[in-house]
Amino acid sequence: MDQRFYKSHATTIMLLIVGISAIMLGIAFSIYQNSLSNEILNQAATDIRSNAEIEAHAISEILEKSVDAITDNLQLIAEAPSVRNNDTSGFNLINLGQDISANLTDFYMWLDAGGKIVWISNLNESSYQRYKGTHLSYREYFSVPKETTEAYYSSVIDSNDNISRLYISYPIFNNSTTGSAPSSRNVQFDGIVTAGIRIDKLGNFLQSTVPEKYNSSIGLIDNDGTILYTSANQSLIGLNAFSDEFQSILPSQVSESFNRLRDSLTNPTANVYDIAYQGNTTSIASQPVSLENHSIGTLYISASHNLAENVQKLINQEFFFSIIIYIVIASIAVGIAFVILTSNKRLHAALDSKTYELRKTIGKLSASNDILTSTEHSLKDKQMQLTTINKELLEAYEQLKVHERMQQDFINIAAHELRTPTQSIVGYTELLQHDYNFTKQGLNDKDCSTQDSLEALRRNAIRLKNLTNDILDVSRIEAGTLKLNRARLNLNEKIRNVVKDLSNTNLQVGEKGLEIQFLNDKNNDGIDYYVNADKSRVFQILSNLINNAIKFTGVNGVISISINKTYSLLSNISDTVEKNGYAFISITDNGSGIDPEIQSSLFSKFATKSDIGTGLGLFIAKSIIEAHGGKISAENNKDGGGATFTFSLPVD
Repeated sequence: MDQRFYKSHATTIMLLIVGISAIMLGIAFSIYQNSLSNEILNQAATDIRSNAEIEAHAISEILEKSVDAITDNLQLIAEAPSVRNNDTSGFNLINLGQDISANLTDFYMWLDAGGKIVWISNLNESSYQRYKGTHLSYREYFSVPKETTEAYYSSVIDSNDNISRLYISYPIFNNSTTGSAPSSRNVQFDGIVTAGIRIDKLGNFLQSTVPEKYNSSIGLIDNDGTILYTSANQSLIGLNAFSDEFQSILPSQVSESFNRLRDSLTNPTANVYDIAYQGNTTSIASQPVSLENHSIGTLYISASHNLAENVQKLINQEFFFSIIIYIVIASIAVGIAFVILTSNKRLHAALDSKTYELRKTIGKLSASNDILTSTEHSLKDKQMQLTTINKELLEAYEQLKVHERMQQDFINIAAHELRTPTQSIVGYTELLQHDYNFTKQGLNDKDCSTQDSLEALRRNAIRLKNLTNDILDVSRIEAGTLKLNRARLNLNEKIRNVVKDLSNTNLQVGEKGLEIQFLNDKNNDGIDYYVNADKSRVFQILSNLINNAIKFTGVNGVISISINKTYSLLSNISDTVEKNGYAFISITDNGSGIDPEIQSSLFSKFATKSDIGTGLGLFIAKSIIEAHGGKISAENNKDGGGATFTFSLPVD
């Protein structure tokens, strides 16, 4: 009886220890979970601030480059002889400047030394006559550059047409000096050229630089604190952010934090800070906009902490749910302890009877252990068999690799052996055609049939030769042994040669009445593009792509070829390529276009829907282009039938 009492007492103590340990573990877990939740919230807020700061920096750089480009345009126009000499041919130069920067500017305007309008871009004759000679000498965009002899960047100005604009002005002087501020002793002020930027157009430009899914607003403030643009509330445009009128609008809780933006104006450096109001937090990242060390304003991005606040709500919900779970578990544990304590006596009684049964079971388990020992020996035998099978599989795999190498060697040898006789067949067939045409003056039906047979023989021999060359190229590409004999190459001349060659050799051009046009020659742009490339491989790429266009273009179709130049800012290209850019060659047809079934695998081996052809040409062309450091792409034309293939090569 005493022994059972002690056992029951020990069981109670053990249950209490377990319960207290569970409570302590629950408290420790709650503390850890709360610490982890706070760390997650802090990290989310840090990410929002960092993203806002990065976005503000990127957009400010875009705006600086755009405004700098407009200033460069104005300087070029102001220093042009036609403008300095008050020649009307300068009108075309001003119109061209507006066309170049039309994504941001509203118009370019030329004022003479007295501040009268000489020319405004984008005006018809009647509107021009109405504004011509208008006095604008009272405007700061005229008077300031006249006094400072430097470029001028205005704040918001209400123009004569009641539209708010920003103005960038550059003075005109009649001296021969360029590239520096003129000296007052040897020059005469002859007026200004200015570019007008509508506030709504500036806003659209800034808004277009912000990703659609980026939950933020954007604004621009000049050095005096005048709001040039804000996407949050456009009625504030033109107000001074630090004036009494504007400060009266701000809630007192955010006024002090908002006014930290003044530091970005007095000390033009990047800054980021948080504003908390009514339980919501917003990060504001400011970035100065400068041109040649001259600050023209500050751009800011405001990003709401909606994600962090949503995370906080979820964490709070999880915390309260965890507390409820702990309470439920504790209740269940207390209930279980009560049941255990009340049934402890019955368990001891049952324990004695079970002890006897347990001993009998131990005897059975001993017999089962002998059976398991025998089974273990059998499993070891099976393991040895599996080891032997794995070894045989490994040997079979090595044999397959040897067979694959033998197969590749056979393809290379067969292709090399086929190329020599096919070249001979082509040569002898062309020689027979030449001799036959030379000896036969009047051709009868039999002679014509013989000529057709020779032409069919030559054509199929050429196809076999091309197939052999394609197989060799694929073999070299897959083996990584494709070699390029690079040399300086005139792309324009190469395209002309390919067009001339295919027009004479590809019978489908004449049969279908196709027109192959080189747009650069047709438009007389006068620009030659040079690349450092393998001449024969470039000829192979162009021939392959144009032949494909000929194949899939219908009767009286048009195939257009053009070259353009672009620049890349990728960090993994050489300094020379980044400086010189890429030549983009586009081949466009109005044929049947690319079959959707093969578009995703168009540049893979054997990708074709044609009854003729192997589907190797585009794979080879892609590999050659990428070996030169270029890219290739293809898409169906959006404005009609046909497709456009575009590939790039680094400009030399």
